[in-house]
Amino acid sequence: MKRLFAISLVLTGGASVGAMLSNHFWVLLAARVVQVAGAGAVISLSIVLLTRYVPLRRRGKSMSFIFSSVSLGFGLDPVIGSLVVQYLGWKYLFAITSLLLCIAPLLVRFIPQESLPKRSFDILGALSLSSGTAGLLVFLTYYDPTALMIGILGLLVFVMRIRKAEHPFVMPLLLTNKTYLVLAFIGVLSYLCNFSTLFLLPQMLLKHFGLSASQPDLLFFRAVFYPYCYQEWSD
Repeated sequence: MKRLFAISLVLTGGASVGAMLSNHFWVLLAARVVQVAGAGAVISLSIVLLTRYVPLRRRGKSMSFIFSSVSLGFGLDPVIGSLVVQYLGWKYLFAITSLLLCIAPLLVRFIPQESLPKRSFDILGALSLSSGTAGLLVFLTYYDPTALMIGILGLLVFVMRIRKAEHPFVMPLLLTNKTYLVLAFIGVLSYLCNFSTLFLLPQMLLKHFGLSASQPDLLFFRAVFYPYCYQEWSD
């Protein structure tokens, strides 16, 4: 856990520095891919860390604290980001997340040291799942039939791989758990609604109402916490 946390934090902070210093689109894109990989690992590892080291009687309170922090971040992130973009520039967005390099040693210091037996990593399972989901996402964006075929092929290889691997990337029993599948489907729909709103609403307010870069996100933040602000704004 300590090593994984350290790697994910360093990836997020280091990629942020690379994105901030980039002068080409492809360098920025590559840095963003690395940054998102590290940031996504931090969220997943925090849940594993909680279930492994927090006592059962305190686990509910700890999980509510984590998810409340994530929800608050979803609300504050567009506001802070739009203000930084309007008054400082988009590169300074990465300066904020690069601060993880400063606090990473402090965070890792308090994670207990573990001694676990070594086991093989299912590289083929990870690559096939990544290529499958990436292919489907590219198809949904550009309607490219080649990407669709790559996505389907990657997912088929992934399904066959997890059935035969000694230590599969995803446990097959997890995909047969109906409760897990229903909760995962609800989670996907929830994230779909949240992120589509966060993306589409500012675009609509910028293009059709002529607002500045910071105003749409401030309006959206107020609408979440003050439900009557839309009526005030329309009046």
